[in-house]
Amino acid sequence: RIEMSHAGGYGVVYEEGEEPDRQDPEGWRLSWDYNSRFRRPLCFRVPSGKVVSVRQLASSKDNSVLQSDPIDSSVTVWDSALVAACALCKSSSVIEGKKVLELGSGTGLLGSVCAALGAELVVMTDLAGVCPRLKQVIQDNEESFLGRAVCSPLTWGDSKAARAVLKEHFKGKWPDLVICTDCIYRQGIPEILIATIKEVVGPDTVMLCAAANHRPDVIEDFHHRIDSLKSFTVSNLRDEELDE
Repeated sequence: RIEMSHAGGYGVVYEEGEEPDRQDPEGWRLSWDYNSRFRRPLCFRVPSGKVVSVRQLASSKDNSVLQSDPIDSSVTVWDSALVAACALCKSSSVIEGKKVLELGSGTGLLGSVCAALGAELVVMTDLAGVCPRLKQVIQDNEESFLGRAVCSPLTWGDSKAARAVLKEHFKGKWPDLVICTDCIYRQGIPEILIATIKEVVGPDTVMLCAAANHRPDVIEDFHHRIDSLKSFTVSNLRDEELDE
């Protein structure tokens, strides 16, 4: 293996010959072949040297689903998750010793990175059908985690379920950090996602949200809705805070 790491000693670990083309206007990983992108695990190294790995294909029965590369398959890592992972590695004090809730965990990469960076607790959430894969990811990476990671089903828009997650895993208190990447990809999602965000974000909670521009209209809808919440202070990460 070789490592495409940053000055801080973190980044994606690639197999020899699979390095992405940084000049590719379509994006690094989008230029890879099917086998490289989906069938092999994606490995990410944090500054401590620990490596977390996530599977991008649950089983052969998912093959027909992945051939069309749907954005809601929950079995591939999208680029904004990598950007968010690098941003957190660059500012690991945001994570260390904190209790983290992840919405729409998908492959579990970002939640695993948070656990490896020293979060006291990471609660990964997604639809019930995704949770078995997330539990396997947690089991596979436990040796790299400095804190504890668990998985819980959560359907966006279900206020009762959101409050139940806080009660069970956070003892009724607010998470220190809520993370959400590549979850804004379809009409109707901004409304239910923000309904859940309002249930799990407290006065002192920090939220990190990142998304690939799959649907500009949906991204705009999300921004409009979140900006209209008077209880939220919204700001964009500066270019110098990102290095992907």
